[in-house]
Amino acid sequence: MKQVTFPVRVMKYLGVTKLVVSNASGGVNSDYEVGSVVIIKDHINFFPEHPLRGKNDERFGPRFLNMNEAYNKAMIQKAKVIAVENNITVHDGVYLGLQGPTFETFAEYKW
Repeated sequence: MKQVTFPVRVMKYLGVTKLVVSNASGGVNSDYEVGSVVIIKDHINFFPEHPLRGKNDERFGPRFLNMNEAYNKAMIQKAKVIAVENNITVHDGVYLGLQGPTFETFAEYKW
């Protein structure tokens, strides 16, 4: 987790205040197709490690953040406007972070 969070901490130290991240991942919503664009509105962290563990460095802010708006609503709305202007279909979704790399079970897909 330290390797994953290191670039974000460097960007924060350099003054970056907003970050857009993209990835390719599997989806379990049957309304989505391969290649669907999904804007994450929230997440569930099932990773075995957590980025807030370990020594806290106050330069990056408080250790425990209010996660009520982990994903900036204004940025999400702007992305949706840009998508409409460019005739790109986007969906809202919740990202479920699992350890992987594996395919999910049928029960996990239904969940």
